[in-house]
Amino acid sequence: MAAVEMTVISPRHVGLYLTKIAKAAPGERPQNVEALLGALAQGIPNAPQPHYDGERRQWRLAGILEVTGVERDAALDFLQSTSSAVKLRLPDKELLDRTLEESEALDAIGGGPNYVPSFYGDYLNKTPRAPTNTEFLYSRIADYVFSSCR
Repeated sequence: MAAVEMTVISPRHVGLYLTKIAKAAPGERPQNVEALLGALAQGIPNAPQPHYDGERRQWRLAGILEVTGVERDAALDFLQSTSSAVKLRLPDKELLDRTLEESEALDAIGGGPNYVPSFYGDYLNKTPRAPTNTEFLYSRIADYVFSSCR
């Protein structure tokens, strides 16, 4: 089975929508990836429509979010802790194994790419692209929810 990889291209938009989902009643949440991307697109002015590429097994909302390694009708399952049940979101084993191998190889040669999304550096270093505090929070939420261990 191929690893599921989730790539957040616009953390601010994705995090804002995830905030709404987290506050919604479970029955009001999207039930599959297609519905998730469709609802996300509705909240973004001039957003494209979600598209499924069967050959790549990828749902894509261009410039916003990509979910690769999934079937067209892939269901969603939300994990949200309560005081009586703590739920942990574990990384995909296959993707974790591959990323560990890549990281260990980079460590062996003394460097390589940084696996931290750029908005962290922009915010901490106050670059011209730095998000506001609220945008940073939304971006962190998107990173937390969709992080794919790479």
